[in-house]
Amino acid sequence: MEGLKIREVMINVSRQQVEDFHGPEDYWCLCVAWSHLGTSKSRKATVRIAYLRKNFEQEPQGREVPIKGMIVLHCRPPEGVPPAEVEWLKNDEPISTLDDVNIDTRADHNLIISEARLSDSGNYTCLASNIVARRRSAPATVIVFVNGGWSSWTDWSDCSVRCGRGVQRRSRTCTNPAPLNGGAFCDGMSVQKSTCSSPCPVDGGWANWSEWSVCSAECERQRGRECTDPEPKHGGRLCDGAALETDNCTGDLCTQDCVNGYMAQNGGLCIQKHVLRVK
Repeated sequence: MEGLKIREVMINVSRQQVEDFHGPEDYWCLCVAWSHLGTSKSRKATVRIAYLRKNFEQEPQGREVPIKGMIVLHCRPPEGVPPAEVEWLKNDEPISTLDDVNIDTRADHNLIISEARLSDSGNYTCLASNIVARRRSAPATVIVFVNGGWSSWTDWSDCSVRCGRGVQRRSRTCTNPAPLNGGAFCDGMSVQKSTCSSPCPVDGGWANWSEWSVCSAECERQRGRECTDPEPKHGGRLCDGAALETDNCTGDLCTQDCVNGYMAQNGGLCIQKHVLRVK
């Protein structure tokens, strides 16, 4: 029984041998097999010299962006055969788009961060590689800054004077949020002033006495006055003294019978009765 013989042939050729023989240009080769039955040729295999140039066609550039702004870092890797694959590093650590949906590296080797966060600040490097070499771009520093924002106004202060025309103030601070990473300070005034007026206290004053009343059976008369000239206002003091005054209406001369143990004698002079008590 006869079988079909199959031979496997392999040749190892170094790059230097190829360049010495063919130069740096692409070339092709094929395998030729022959026997007493005839000749057979393989398909052509094209061989290209792999390389990766040193300089990037476009390196990423550092940027300063506001928080929640978009960051786009461009990278065009060096020319090479086969074409270089690109990955991104942040602070020399690989960036994984699977772990952070806010980052996209699929668009023409560019790095896109849709909404910048403070944690996105750092040094970004474009890394290009193929079967020949790896090339690193210069690092691009990204700074995410925060512009300052005003807090709410405080309540107005008390008027600067107890009474009359004065000034009151209120204030606010640039802390909502505070500027960060070179962000702009708040625009506008941190202190507001406003004129104010408070009525001054008015101390009370007595009006004139009223006329004396008619003399009573007790030989007394009365007159009164009111604290209305002026009335006390805005915390002013009340009037000092009595609002009602009582007086003997005869000047010690009675024109009617005395009471309460007195009697009229000697032309109307009121004298006290003398009562003798025997023990």
